[in-house]
Amino acid sequence: MKVFNRGVQILGPLLAPSFFGKLFGTGHVYYVKPSTSADYASFIRENQVVYENGKKAVYDTLDAALAATTASVGDVVIIAPEYTETVTAVKTLSKAGVSIIGLGSGMLRPTITGNAAIDVFDVTAANVTIENIIFPAPETDDQTADINVAAAGCTIRNTYHIGSKTSKNKTDIITVASGGDDLLVEGVRAYNTVVDCVSWLSLEAAVARPRIKNCIVQGTFSTGVLMDEATATLALVEDCVFKNTKAATAVVTFTTGNTTGVFNRVSISGRHTTLASNVVTGTGMDFFDTKATEEAGTNGIVIPAAEAD
Repeated sequence: MKVFNRGVQILGPLLAPSFFGKLFGTGHVYYVKPSTSADYASFIRENQVVYENGKKAVYDTLDAALAATTASVGDVVIIAPEYTETVTAVKTLSKAGVSIIGLGSGMLRPTITGNAAIDVFDVTAANVTIENIIFPAPETDDQTADINVAAAGCTIRNTYHIGSKTSKNKTDIITVASGGDDLLVEGVRAYNTVVDCVSWLSLEAAVARPRIKNCIVQGTFSTGVLMDEATATLALVEDCVFKNTKAATAVVTFTTGNTTGVFNRVSISGRHTTLASNVVTGTGMDFFDTKATEEAGTNGIVIPAAEAD
């Protein structure tokens, strides 16, 4: 165990909040304990783990850590591996510039489960980051989403989502509402195999410049993996794999809002009746190196058709 000059400790693989502050160039960093260690409070000796201003550095719950943060100073909440929480009321992220980052890899990452017809996270402040968290199948039917974005500059990175289990599903997994400009969704993994979700990601409003990169989504979606419900502008979707196993249903659909932007290096796997019907292009997107297949055991071909002149 190493004690730093602010009384912050490193225990085994845990990193000191002061270290994270220097690394990220942030204000304060708050640490949320793992749920699996009953004696963790005494082990960490919380009476020594304080900041200079008297704020605690280690908290039992995510809500308590979020309450301690300050908007617009770059505060970070670090969630320990094996932290688990079941959420029955929406967590509104209303402090600008706060990052929520899970530690751990694989299924040891922090796990937050929805158990109500709610958005688990509702992002209402700008420049919020949600990273490296698992969102399992819900405990209540028709959970509305894991994350709803209603503010600019949000980042969702390396999250992991399961859409449903027997008789219980999420309506959508990520929704983007009015105000959600300049969203970055990167490295997200999402799977759904039991009860249909409507979509993985729905552009519900006329947001600007959303970026969706390096994501893998597979499963059954009643409207499509990726859809628009309004005219998003200058969207970028690249280096993704999207698969919808729902028969006679598109994988990607941009006809409601005719979203504009670029689709680049995206693999489409669907089960619609024709190759072209698996991507409903609308009138605003340009496609580069996008390939699709409509049945297993086949190699995808470029869609839509290449421009002749």
